[in-house]
Amino acid sequence: MQKRSRCWKHRHGILNVLILLFSAVAVCAAVYLVQQLWLYPRQNTSVIREAQQIYSRQSDSALSSSGSSAVQKGTNTLESLRAKNADIVGWVRYPGTVINYPVVREAAGSSGFYLHHNYLKEASNHGSIFLPAGAKPAVDRSLLLYGHNMKDGQMFHSLANLTLSQLRQNPVVYFDTGSGLQAYKIFAYLKTNTQASQGNVFPYASVSPKSGQEVLQFAYALAIRSVYRFPVNVQGTDQLLLLSTCSYEFPDFRTVLAARRVRTGETSTVNAAAISASGKTLYPDCWYASHGGTKPVWPVTYTEAEKQEQLPWPAKG
Repeated sequence: MQKRSRCWKHRHGILNVLILLFSAVAVCAAVYLVQQLWLYPRQNTSVIREAQQIYSRQSDSALSSSGSSAVQKGTNTLESLRAKNADIVGWVRYPGTVINYPVVREAAGSSGFYLHHNYLKEASNHGSIFLPAGAKPAVDRSLLLYGHNMKDGQMFHSLANLTLSQLRQNPVVYFDTGSGLQAYKIFAYLKTNTQASQGNVFPYASVSPKSGQEVLQFAYALAIRSVYRFPVNVQGTDQLLLLSTCSYEFPDFRTVLAARRVRTGETSTVNAAAISASGKTLYPDCWYASHGGTKPVWPVTYTEAEKQEQLPWPAKG
C-alpha cells in the first residue's frame, strides 16, 4: 500500500512538472506571437508615422517658401530628419502601396546594421529602407534600395506580388534626396535568384555603372528579365533606381522593381494601357524546371540587341 502511495506521488510530481513545462512553453509562445504579430508592427508603425509627419512638414515648408512646385534653393526637405540621424539621405514613396519611408545609407564598415535597426538606430526586426555604404544619391548612375518583405505588410512587402493592374495604376515611383520628390518611371519588374544551384546568378546588387554604355547594358539586363513589358525606354544619361526585397517563389529569391528618372522637359505620364505581360521573360533555370516552358533567347549585350532591333523597350517612351 505504501509502495503504491509513493509511486502515485512520484507520478503526480512528474505530471506537475510536465504541466509546468508545457505551461511555460505556451506562455513563451504566446508572448512571442504577441510581439511578432502586434507589438513590433505597432511600434514600427508609430516610428514611421512620426517620420512621415516630420517629412511632410519640412516638405510643405520648403515648397511654400519657394511659392512653386519646386523646392526653394538652399532648403532641404530632409533637414529635420537628418537632425535625428545624419545617415538619412532620402525618402522613397510608391503610390498605391504603404511604401512611404525615410531612406538611410549604411556607414562604412557597418554592413547589415539597418537590416535590424530603424531610421532612429533603434533595434527593430523591421529594419530600415537603406542604401549600401558609399552610395551617392545625387551623382550615382544607379541607386539600389533594400527593404524587408515583412509579413505584416510593412516596409517593401508590397513589392513582392505586384500585379499587372497595380503597375498600370501606379507606373511611377518617387525618390527625394533633399530637393523634393523626383519621379522615376518603372521599366522592369523581375524575380531573380541568389543561389548558383538555381541557375546563373544575375548580380544586380553589385552592378555600379560608370558610363552611359554601362547604364544601358545594366538596364537591358534588367528589362529582359522583367515579368512585364513597359512602354518606357532607357538612355545612357538616365539615373536608375532599384527597389529590392526578399521573395519566396524559391529559396532566397529576390523581387526587384527598376525605374529610371524622368528627364528634363519630360512629363511623368506613362501610357499605362501599354504595360503588358512580357511573354519573353528570362527567368533563372529553376523557374523552368518547376513551371516548364523554354528559356527565351536574347542578344547577350545591349549593343547587339540594338543592332538586331530586339530592345525590350520602345524607341520612344
